Amino acid sequence: MRASTQWLRQLTGIDESPETLAHRLTFAGIEVEEITTPYLSNANIVVGEVREKKAHPNSDKLTLVQVWNGRSERQVVCGAANVPERGGLVALAELGAKLPNGLEIAERRVAGELSQGMLCAESELDIGSDESGILVLDKQKSIEAGTQLDKALELQDSILHLGLTPNRPDCLGHLGLARELCTLFGKTFKLPYIEAKLDFSSGLPSTPITIEAPEACPRYAASLLTGAKIAPSPFWLRYLLHTLGERAINNVVDVTNYILLLTGHPIHAFDLDRLKGNQIRVRFAKQSETIETLDGMDRKLSKEDLIIADGSEPIALAGIMGGEKSSVQSSSSKLLIECAYFSPTVVRRGARRHSMHTEASHRFERGVDPNDARYVVAQASALMAKLAGARIEPKASDVYPRPQEAFKIHLRHARIEQVLGTAVEKPTAQQILEHLGCQLKNKAQDWEVTVPSFRPDITREIDLIEEIGRVWGYDKIPTEIPYIQASSSEHDAAERLKRSLRQNAASLGLRETINYAFCSTNDLKKRNKILTLYRC
Repeated sequence: MRASTQWLRQLTGIDESPETLAHRLTFAGIEVEEITTPYLSNANIVVGEVREKKAHPNSDKLTLVQVWNGRSERQVVCGAANVPERGGLVALAELGAKLPNGLEIAERRVAGELSQGMLCAESELDIGSDESGILVLDKQKSIEAGTQLDKALELQDSILHLGLTPNRPDCLGHLGLARELCTLFGKTFKLPYIEAKLDFSSGLPSTPITIEAPEACPRYAASLLTGAKIAPSPFWLRYLLHTLGERAINNVVDVTNYILLLTGHPIHAFDLDRLKGNQIRVRFAKQSETIETLDGMDRKLSKEDLIIADGSEPIALAGIMGGEKSSVQSSSSKLLIECAYFSPTVVRRGARRHSMHTEASHRFERGVDPNDARYVVAQASALMAKLAGARIEPKASDVYPRPQEAFKIHLRHARIEQVLGTAVEKPTAQQILEHLGCQLKNKAQDWEVTVPSFRPDITREIDLIEEIGRVWGYDKIPTEIPYIQASSSEHDAAERLKRSLRQNAASLGLRETINYAFCSTNDLKKRNKILTLYRC
């Protein structure tokens, strides 16, 4: 899992160094394995303004571009077809610049004409994957020629590489990490404001949603957008996805990946015009049904595969990957946005059966929050409407046949000190749990704790005590040498035999190894029988 420190600052308001954030997270059990910088500041890579462009006299595929760097004009020979007209802003690598791929920019002649720099593509600067043309900056932003590119495009960021354990699915999104950081720094966490207002009470009138396998899909929410225009995403979104290991595709698909990285909850966008029967059915596949997934593979399904289907055929492998036939195309205008909760066991088995491990399956297998579906759909709809110029239909669907009841745990305050070996003040313990999203109800000296649905790993009293201990700080627990009373009796016959065998083996030059005890239950039973007979 990669996390952007710049994004985390925006979500938390915590203005600490990446090293400080990494230290606090690691000491709280969320290991930061590495900190990387996606773009190193370079004074010789600046914003250039095109003053003139004309055809190269010796080549039909090259252009002579006069570029203003804030101090003087430079002539650059460029082979890209998307050089903007006069006034356009571009990424200019000046003489002496060294690109991430090792190329050093020097004055040279190209097809007989002098070139005093280089107009760069995203891929050449390692700030994106687009290599179809040079990077052209948005003229709506007040950027002056000569400004360093990292300052103009806000490229300063550090990426935390997290080694998350499977029991912390809540930290597979930036909101979960932001909540964790707010808890560690004693701040109140607030979810970002939702701009879209959706009515989930009546459902989508034009697209009925039916859940035929509620044990495998307890919840399915969806919204509808019309009039969308598919286009490349703005640079800020493309760059964010690039730094977090995702490839930018278009404004709609990029938003689905953005929401996944924000909330940790995978979503999917269907082209509504490509759905047969204008309906959604969540069901198990029929034996030998097939689907072409987005990776271009034809997959044969079994009765154990949970799928999303339209009126006649599968359109997605639930929780794993969408289907090609219903995918968003450049001509798509009507979009159905889904956010569902799928059984971790069902998704895990399906992913293994088809040898597929995706960002979606990785999260569903560990357990996403079943109660954030409306929030996720609303956030995705609002951002898609903004970036794709779409209209959000006010009515949305939320099919929830089996609502998940809040999990309640009885927590004894005296037990906290007993387990941790040190006293944690009651107000401190209460504040920690509340910052983590728990709700506490006083019962004499104890609490009834309602666990948030985004923490499926908290199921017992000892789990709550562990949360208090790790957030409060294991380093605050005093180190004490335990009192051990020596035994006055001799070792029993079995222990004397073991020691004798070890000593004799060592005298013969042998070395003892102790391995992990991976063995079956039957082997353990046989071993116990042998030990019992020996002791008799």
